[in-house]
Formats: sequence, structure tokens, C-alpha cells
Amino acid sequence: MVDIQEYLNQHYPQEERKNIIKLKLGGIGLTGELDLSDFINLRELDLSEAKINDFGTLIVQTPSAYDKYIPNHINFSFKTLRFANNIEVINLMNAKGNYQDLEYLPLDNLKKFHCHLNNYKEILKPYDYDLYAWKLDNYTDLVEGMDNLDNCIAELNKIIEKDQQWINQVNRNPRHGNWRQKYVKTICSYPEYEYRNAEAQLIRKGIKIALLERKRNQLEQEKKKQWTTNAEIELVRLRKQNEFLKQQLGYYQEQPPK
Repeated sequence: MVDIQEYLNQHYPQEERKNIIKLKLGGIGLTGELDLSDFINLRELDLSEAKINDFGTLIVQTPSAYDKYIPNHINFSFKTLRFANNIEVINLMNAKGNYQDLEYLPLDNLKKFHCHLNNYKEILKPYDYDLYAWKLDNYTDLVEGMDNLDNCIAELNKIIEKDQQWINQVNRNPRHGNWRQKYVKTICSYPEYEYRNAEAQLIRKGIKIALLERKRNQLEQEKKKQWTTNAEIELVRLRKQNEFLKQQLGYYQEQPPK
């Protein structure tokens, strides 16, 4: 096993890292803490111990006489990618090790997030593998532009409405056309037998809508509390102003006429 930072130092000199757009580190026997904070222009990151062929079938790589394949066992925090806003593809298929802080992964340009046979598959499944919806529900403060409650509620409503339209369309015509054509792709990928099954996706989308509606209701309650608090603060301010005006009026009434 080779320390992963030593491997990066040998193959990717410090001064060249800002120019690297594709990094493949799977199956070469790496260990230790992975820090990618210098790869600021990275577009594709492959840490997988498996791959998908052109037909969408999962292939778990195994050692062979012709392939010097050694699994990785690394610790990786997505925090080190928080400035890599160009990231488009991340492959964690069957990746071994400890992967943390997914909430810090930039989503601006992300198109594919392969997570089958990885812990994140179960985390994202209730959100129909929608990484953005998961982050919006659980880490709202880390989503750009969502520091305003109105913006966040509007964004949740947009996702809920879109998924509800999809559900209504399928329910209106349950036997019309090919189920596969009704599948709406997300940036996350999962086994073909599962994402080709529109009935299973109906269940996932229903759960996702319920989770996002709960989040929206929580934010609306928080918004009402803010309104109440602001109204109470304004009421206190007006009362103090009223008392001050009364005092001023009393002072002028006590003054003798000139």
C-alpha cells in the first residue's frame, strides 16, 4: 500500500495541480488521508473500485494476472473540494474507506455522482438520489443563495411541484408507453434494475416530496416566528417612542407662555 499524498506528490507536482482536470485514483492500492484542495480546476474525480460499461451495467473490478488491481483504503473529506466549482463527475462506485462532509461538495456544475455500493447510496435514496434536494433539506445554510428564508421556501416549492407533476403524469397514464421513458434523470446513478423501474421511482419521489414538504413547513414556521419577533420589537420601539413624545408634550405644556 502507498500513502496517497506521497503518490500525489510523485505523480502530480504542486505547481501542476491547478491545471489537472481529470484524476483517476481507483484500484492502485492507496491509503491515508486524501487532500485535493490544490486541484481547484478538477472536473472529474474517480475513486471507484468499480466501473459502469456503456450499457449501464456495474462491473466490480477484481484482481487478475493482467491487471495489477489493489483496492484503496483512504479517508477523504469533500471539504477539500469545496473550491473546485468546475467539478462535473465523481465516481465512488464501491469505494473503500471513509468519505465524509458530502455537504461541502460544489453542485454548480456537477452532472454525475456515482455512489452505488457506497454509503451515500442509502443516504440519498429517500431523495430519489437528488443530491441538491438532500443538501437543501439537511444543509440549507451551505447552499448558495439560501440564506434567505423566502428563497429557500421558493426553491423547495419548485422541486416539489416538478416531482408532483411527474407523479401525476405517471398516475394518469400508468400503462401508457414505456416506463423507462418516464424516468427523469438525476445527477446520481444507481443500479440499472432500480432506476429503470418507474414504480420504485414513484415511491422514492413520494418520500422525497414528504421530506421536502416537512422542511418547507419548518421554514414557514420559522418565518412566522421571525415575523412575530420583529413585530414585538417594533411594538416595543413604538411604545418607547410614544412615552418619549408624551414626556415632550408634558414638558411643553408646563412651560409658561412667552
